[in-house]
Amino acid sequence: DDFEPVGAPPARPTEGPLTYEQALAKDPLQRLRTYIRYIRSSTLRRDQFAKIIKVGNELGYFPDDKSGDLLELPELQLLHDVRTRWDSTFYMIDRGRVLRGVRLPSCLG
Repeated sequence: DDFEPVGAPPARPTEGPLTYEQALAKDPLQRLRTYIRYIRSSTLRRDQFAKIIKVGNELGYFPDDKSGDLLELPELQLLHDVRTRWDSTFYMIDRGRVLRGVRLPSCLG
């Protein structure tokens, strides 16, 4: 039942930041929706996501993108957006931004 991390999370690419046009071409909103749907569609993946946050906070796995300081992420789950609620997309993006450092192990995703 205990989560045993293997090594540190993979480093981010060192190619430098994307231009605005390159980032839009990757359709970040659809990518976030797909990632959230994948995690929330399985109890195992949801539980593993929560364990990654907890253990990652304990072991210092979440550096700030700009300063490099270690962050302690809140122990939250990702949120879906709902077509009939205009503000749910904002909340989905905001929660995704807060939890952007969390990555599932390759054996789960």
